[in-house]
Amino acid sequence: MGAFQKILVTTDFSECADLGLAEAERIAAECDAEVVVLHVLHSDIPLGVSARTEEEIEHGRREHAATSLEERIQSRSSSVRFRPKVAVGNVAEKINVVAGDESVDLIVICSHGRSALGRVLLGGTAEAVLHGATVPVLVVPRRKG
Repeated sequence: MGAFQKILVTTDFSECADLGLAEAERIAAECDAEVVVLHVLHSDIPLGVSARTEEEIEHGRREHAATSLEERIQSRSSSVRFRPKVAVGNVAEKINVVAGDESVDLIVICSHGRSALGRVLLGGTAEAVLHGATVPVLVVPRRKG
């Protein structure tokens, strides 16, 4: 058995996140680990909508995210075991909560690095995950070009 048994990788469906997914897949293949692929939806339902409408919007967003995750996973050609997961809330907080709930050994996140000066190298979400994580975090840099 390898160093890691379960890896959490985050995705916002960007090209940068695909780099993180590829790195998590590479590590998982070496360690025979499972990869939990997490997408966190922001809880940004417009104010003033009814509770029922809010519930319908939330359900639709979750279904769309779950379908997108399945498509990402199905496009992988390795024998790595992937499991999709959708959560709702503050992205960085939810990543760390899911990491604990899933008992992962490693978090892989890609850094967009498009925030203010103090977060240029990491990106706001990656920085917040690092500060709240209780397991190792691999930050995959966004590649230019």
